[in-house]
Amino acid sequence: MIKDRNIAWQRKSRIITAHELMSGGGGAGAPPLAEISSFGFSGVALTNSDEIQYLDFVTPREMEISEEVGIRWHWTPNATAELTDSTTLTTVYDQVDVGEAMVTPATNLDTTIAAQTTPAVTAYVLHRSSRGIINGGTFDETARQGAIVWDMTATISGSDAAQICILALEIDYLPSLTFGNGEALGFMNKNLAAA
Repeated sequence: MIKDRNIAWQRKSRIITAHELMSGGGGAGAPPLAEISSFGFSGVALTNSDEIQYLDFVTPREMEISEEVGIRWHWTPNATAELTDSTTLTTVYDQVDVGEAMVTPATNLDTTIAAQTTPAVTAYVLHRSSRGIINGGTFDETARQGAIVWDMTATISGSDAAQICILALEIDYLPSLTFGNGEALGFMNKNLAAA
């Protein structure tokens, strides 16, 4: 019998693109999708205090609850940047179970994402934020059929309006996809098999 603990799983890295972020959520300040230069693809154009929210049904169903979860944002300056520019992407979250009322996320990451600075003035450089961390054992195993609500608020200093564009949210975790004979089926599959 193959079991998760007998497999040297690589961490799964899920990429949720700007279009998915806007179709699965939105945000305060109504940040719009904006074309990056004339490339034909878009990012979420942020101004100071804009928010992005996303309702995530996949992560709680796949992640190993006992292991840490990593959070990063991919972004680009949609114009020539300044070396003094700084962007802080404050990310909070909330796990919600089926039958539970959804609320505005307010739980901080255990390790926060560092402020993003522009190392060069070149426009359209693909940047990847530092890795925020949610410690292992934080999420509720019994709520795997629910969702996680992600919420990011941008604090932007020095950049022109709508110059910083979010390209994607990256979530990394160890998957939990198998179980063996004599082991508990797990709340996710047990609930799926229920009437």
